[in-house]
Amino acid sequence: MKDISLAIPDAAAFDRGLVGELQRAVGHVVVTTTQKARSEHRWQDRTGATRASIEGAVSDTSNGATGEITAGENASRLNDGTRPHVIEARNAPALRFSVGGQMRFARRVNHPGTKPDPFLDAAANAAGEEIERAVEHAIDEALG
Repeated sequence: MKDISLAIPDAAAFDRGLVGELQRAVGHVVVTTTQKARSEHRWQDRTGATRASIEGAVSDTSNGATGEITAGENASRLNDGTRPHVIEARNAPALRFSVGGQMRFARRVNHPGTKPDPFLDAAANAAGEEIERAVEHAIDEALG
């Protein structure tokens, strides 16, 4: 019986250590994936709003952690691409844009659409590979 009574605290300590390492691993993956999505893309972010809309969040749980990365509507459109569509001025009398170096104004324009830039998909794929490595490392660290 003495051996079992010694093993229980050891098991509890191992469990706490593993949960802590998993929480750290998930946090690391969320941060690096968010950074990758914000920086590795083909589009130009003139105002910073699209880049800022890409956010990561981690919630610790009793047995590890969950991570989530969200992206604003514009980031999703850039990732998936768009079909040709009409853009109309809503909050101003006209849209302002540059054509051939000259400033133009119009109440509405026919946007040609955009080709997909799957930067969010690439970041998610990289995260899947990284979380596997991070979990293996967490287990190795917990085992000591």
